[in-house]
Amino acid sequence: MTRARALTALILLVALALRLWGLGRWSFDGDELYSWFSVQRLLTGDEWRSGTQSFPLGYLLMAGSAWLLGASEWSLRLLPALFSWGSVAALLLMRRDVGCRGDRWLAAGVAALSPWMLFHAQSARFYGLLVGLVTVALLWSLPGSGRRPRRAWGALLLATLCHPSAALLVPALALGNAGRPALLRRVGLLALATLGLAAALVFSEGSSPHQVLDRLMSGADPGRYDLAHFLLGLAYNFGPLLGLLALAGSWGLLRSSLPERRVLLLAGLVPPAVLLLASLAGLSVHQRYALVAVPGLLLLATHGFRGLPSRALRGVVLAGLVLIPAPRLLAHLNDGSRHDTRAVAQFLAQNADPDDALVLEQHAMIELYLHEMPRFADSFTSEAPVAPRRQHDLARQLRESWLALKASHRQRPEEEAWHAWVDQVYTEVARVGRPPWPLVRHDNQYVIYRRTRRLPPSKFRTPTSGLQQGTTPDPMSER
Repeated sequence: MTRARALTALILLVALALRLWGLGRWSFDGDELYSWFSVQRLLTGDEWRSGTQSFPLGYLLMAGSAWLLGASEWSLRLLPALFSWGSVAALLLMRRDVGCRGDRWLAAGVAALSPWMLFHAQSARFYGLLVGLVTVALLWSLPGSGRRPRRAWGALLLATLCHPSAALLVPALALGNAGRPALLRRVGLLALATLGLAAALVFSEGSSPHQVLDRLMSGADPGRYDLAHFLLGLAYNFGPLLGLLALAGSWGLLRSSLPERRVLLLAGLVPPAVLLLASLAGLSVHQRYALVAVPGLLLLATHGFRGLPSRALRGVVLAGLVLIPAPRLLAHLNDGSRHDTRAVAQFLAQNADPDDALVLEQHAMIELYLHEMPRFADSFTSEAPVAPRRQHDLARQLRESWLALKASHRQRPEEEAWHAWVDQVYTEVARVGRPPWPLVRHDNQYVIYRRTRRLPPSKFRTPTSGLQQGTTPDPMSER
């Protein structure tokens, strides 16, 4: 085996090993709960959830995997992991007629080690599937002897059925290879199609896409991202050094005559630019919507790397591309970059009673694991934070009460009043999960609280405007 083949095999093996590591060990977290419930409905033949109706392919593939292998964390994450690994393989092997071998090694190696891509590869959602399909669509659209435009459009259609953010790659496929006479005509048709789609979304009241758009525009998105969150999160997840290389590659391609320059520029720059404009307009734009641009940005970064002026500088940059994501990669291998909701359920099952009041963040997720414990099979939990009336009752009722809250949310200004009340009535008894690693932003710990004192019964009084603005009165003053 030659050195080139050995390096190619090494990148593929590392990418596969990272994506399979801990695949079934991590508990469900975040939006994975929606996938679990959607897959259960598909397997039982019940009515589809609204998200399943809007972009069904990812759910159908996960349901097929669960039907064959049994419904579990491992089976729901298997295909996203394999599709993500397929994107690494595609960057290495698909288009040997475009660019050089070093470009393919760099793009695939960065994709293999990217903590951002690895997290979504190991999530029971549709983003691992999306990245694999848009990578294939982009590579098939590049000019050269291996160009396959029909296959590219087919792959993009499948990606859009996984998540509508894939449609941000349409300009690259529609305009990237158009000649000068057809370019303006296609731009006009694309603009008309965009306006028509926007009008359909606005006036299709009651549909799932309309509900999502309304939530993003109205500020009702529970995980709302403003402009600063979007920009800083994208820079953190994609990596500042890789981003600088992509910008340098974009500038170099603008001044070059390479046939693939327009496709790469449109694929790498248009999606984040559209999302940036949407964020500027006040929409809640999550960083994961920009995953569709990652293959294009990786290929732009290879051009930026190739344009570095010296071998020594290229060596330093290459070391940085490996070392900068290393802390996040190691942290991910430790806990999957997610909260251990299964461990929270196990702690409560060992220390609480089934009749205790349980107030939990991501309560449905923890309840899923709690119901696996025989004593807690019929237990009921509620979502934190709770309204003032519920706070009043929790502090005074006879039965014991427990809270399980995310440590990272204690820093949220909008939850300051809630956590001040928690500190006055409850005492921290345990933390589930490891403390965050150095240089890693996410804190994946849960803090478990138990009520330490019961306030005397009193009549509930509607909170003053000061409480609504975030101030918390002393609960002892209500005696």
